[in-house]
Amino acid sequence: MTKLSAKRIGSVVAVAAMFVGGCASTPDRVMRQNYTQIRENASTRAEVGSLLGTPEHTIGDTWMYTRPEQHLTVIIDFGANGEVVRKQWVDGETGTWDDSSDQQ
Repeated sequence: MTKLSAKRIGSVVAVAAMFVGGCASTPDRVMRQNYTQIRENASTRAEVGSLLGTPEHTIGDTWMYTRPEQHLTVIIDFGANGEVVRKQWVDGETGTWDDSSDQQ
């Protein structure tokens, strides 16, 4: 067992902190560009998760993504077959509420 110098320990701690900080600051995938790629009666839970990430809330077959600081809520409803049956983009900052059920 060898002794590490204070300088070396400091370097190891600094590198570890950069690694952990980098992992913790993954980019937010809840953005309009990703949302528009979700297709009703086609996109699966796995595809939605890949596009938007893990939802903050799940209620039954509904996934909710909330961004209070952006006044944004995204709601994705899945049917019994596991595919998207409805999606909503609610942007309180711009007053936009896109609901796929309104477009049918």
